[in-house]
Amino acid sequence: MRVLLQTIFVVATSIALAGCMSGPRPFQTQSGLQISILRHGKGPEVVPGDEVEIHEIASLTNGEVVFSTYKQGEPRRFCQGKGIVIKGIDEAVLGMKVGETRTVIVPPHLSRRGYNFEKLLPEARNRLLERRSGKWLYKSEKFGPEDTLHVKIDLVRIVGRPCNRGPRPFQTQSGLQISILRQGKGPEVVPGAEVEIHEITSLIKGEMVFSTYKQYRPFRFCQGKGIVIKGVDEAVLGMKAGEIRAVIVPPHLHERGDSKKYAAEDSLHYRLELVRIVGSTCNKPSKL
Repeated sequence: MRVLLQTIFVVATSIALAGCMSGPRPFQTQSGLQISILRHGKGPEVVPGDEVEIHEIASLTNGEVVFSTYKQGEPRRFCQGKGIVIKGIDEAVLGMKVGETRTVIVPPHLSRRGYNFEKLLPEARNRLLERRSGKWLYKSEKFGPEDTLHVKIDLVRIVGRPCNRGPRPFQTQSGLQISILRQGKGPEVVPGAEVEIHEITSLIKGEMVFSTYKQYRPFRFCQGKGIVIKGVDEAVLGMKAGEIRAVIVPPHLHERGDSKKYAAEDSLHYRLELVRIVGSTCNKPSKL
């Protein structure tokens, strides 16, 4: 009897120790994220639309670090659900509390920045990617669209609820309302420049009426030549490569009554992303 009790005690102790040694069990979301909670936090949870600050370390499967906020010396601040970070991180922070640490395995389809690379035309692919060490990688990055990322996330704080990050919307003299969602880099768009943009056009109620992302290539045009509606022509001025703006275009700045999806009296919501400035002066005809 004593031997039996000792055996049971040893087995139970081994199981308990094994559970402690193995750490928290990862769980998988419907989208395919694998999340493990290494340290629990305190206070309210991150909910959709919150502005948060996180520290993160992103690595490839082989352990190579491709990005670290610790090396930059400050946490990353962003608005959850606004598309500022990759989809995997946007989803992974939901439910986190201040002080919580999570490790997240992000599959390729949740780190692709919204592009479907299988359908990209060669011209667009070569603009976004470059061939290095026998594989396609994002330009100026150490990972590509086929890589699985391992990300360690620390929630530093919940800044605001809902998200009020960034400069407040400003209104131009013509009546455009512009919000800068992400800052860009480099020279600004000047009058007459040739530019490439991605755009999503929606009605106020949220119905999408047009998207260049669905065409898998940006739209190229000459600023100020009347090729695009007046609102977009004006909104791109001052933008830098990589910048994203949300723009509300009143009816008198689009004046298109030929669309079956919206009327001439509708205000339109644009999300504009400046892909690149082709030239400071436009010497080419516009083309898709």
